Order: sequence, then structure tokens, then C-alpha cells
Amino acid sequence: MRGWLSPIAIITAATAAYFGGPFLRFAAVYILGWSLAVFGAWLLLRYGLVNFGIGASYALGAYAAGLMYRYLHTADLATHLLAAVGAAGAWGALNGAVGIKTRGIYYSLLSLSLSMVLYGVLVKFYTVTGGSDGLYIPDPRLLGVRIGTAGLLALAALLAAAWAALGEVFGRSYAGHVAAGIKINELRTSALGADVGRHILISSVLASIAAGLGGLIVGYSTSHVSPDFAYWVTSGKMVVGGLIASFLPWTWGFVASAALYQAVELYSLQFAYPELVVGGLLLAILAAWRLYYRR
Repeated sequence: MRGWLSPIAIITAATAAYFGGPFLRFAAVYILGWSLAVFGAWLLLRYGLVNFGIGASYALGAYAAGLMYRYLHTADLATHLLAAVGAAGAWGALNGAVGIKTRGIYYSLLSLSLSMVLYGVLVKFYTVTGGSDGLYIPDPRLLGVRIGTAGLLALAALLAAAWAALGEVFGRSYAGHVAAGIKINELRTSALGADVGRHILISSVLASIAAGLGGLIVGYSTSHVSPDFAYWVTSGKMVVGGLIASFLPWTWGFVASAALYQAVELYSLQFAYPELVVGGLLLAILAAWRLYYRR
């Protein structure tokens, strides 16, 4: 029963942020959106898959809204959500289908290569995608009315709560046990009758959809999307967030890890070499991971 408190905890935290003022509202929307991409990275890590291309799905979710507004002149929330799910889901299916026979570093490099192909397309096709300048994303409208920051925060909280609930179901389900088996010993799991390829394909689609919705929320919060959303550095940050979430005992750990990473990154900006601060965090996480698996 305790696990089902995760959606409630997310909604409670979002409500507290709403009453905390404009900055906290913006920060909460951004973190909740970014956390959905972290969830996607975390889900694939449950299978032992390190996806350094999760940023591509993140970018597609935001570009779906930007392109629809630029060419169809629509800011309808429902239409943007469907477009983001469709685009990110299709990309996840591509990743799952192409990477279904690859594991380890080969899977990571393949996902990285595919995302960088998308990054190149977003940069080079200037007349369509806006190139390195990116695209403007307007405030979403629901039934013709702007939902504003309060509505956007509610949307982000509901989406994060829904994915936390999905994570709870996944952890208790047959699919969750199969994921653990694939991570530990894929050959034995397959011999026991599990369709490994199908599970990885479905998880890739779900992870990609989560990241795409996260990109859409972040795009809404900043009113902008650029090719940097798909850059490998962005994906790397999300994988680090997924690693942090793997250590946390709660289903809403992906939100907590996103908040922690963003706080550390923001704090590091006051130093001449902020990368060293973030790098120190990464090394600490890797050390903790090594100790965790030694037990």
C-alpha cells in the first residue's frame, strides 16, 4: 500500500510549489517534465540497457508541439499530447526494433548514433525545424483557453503521478520480474519462456513516450525547443538521473533524482568549472553503484 502513496506525494509537492511563488512554480514544472525523461532512462536501466539516445525522444515530444504550431497554427493541448506520444512512441519502436539484438556498450552506442542522426536533421533542415535557433512553443490551450502556469503545473504533476503509478504496477508485475531476469541473466530468462525481444520493444516504446511527454512539458515551460534537446549530453544527464533513481527506494524516485540533479547543476554554475561539480556527483554515484552491487 505504501507504494501507492507516490502519486499522492508528487501531487502534494506540486501543490506546495504552487503556493511557493512564481519561481517555485516554474522550477516544479521544469523538474517534473525533466523527471519524465529520467523515468524513461530508469525504465530501460531496469533491463540493463543504458540508452544514451533518450534525449531524442525528449526532443521529439517538444518538436511535435513546435512544428504543429508553426505549420498548423494549433496550440491545442490534446493535439500536442497526441502528437508527442505518437512521435516519441514511433521513435521508441525504432530504437527497440533496431537494438533488440544488441546489448551492453553496443546498445548504448547504437542509441547514441540514432539520436545524433536526429540531432543532425534538426540542425541542418533549417527551413523546417528552425535549425540551431529551434522553434517557439506557445502556451497550450484547453478548449480554447490558455491553461497558464497553474494549469501547466497541474498537467505536469498528473503526468508524473501517472508514470509513478505505472512504475509501481511495473515493479509488481510479471514484466518487472522479467526485466530483472533479463538484467541478471538474459539467456536463462529466455530459456524459462520469456519473450525477451517483445519485452524490450514494449519497454523502449514506453520509455520513449515518457521522455517525449517530458520534453513537451519542458518545451511548454520555456516556450522553446532546440536541437540541444536531442544532444548526447542531454541524454547523458538523463541517464545519470536514472542511475540516481535506481538507488532510491521509492517509486517517485525519478522525480527526486531529477530535482537533485537540477539542484546540483544549478549550484555548480557559480563556479568557474561547473562540470567538475557535476562530474564529482557522477563519480560519487558510480562509486555507490559499485558498492551496491558488491553486497
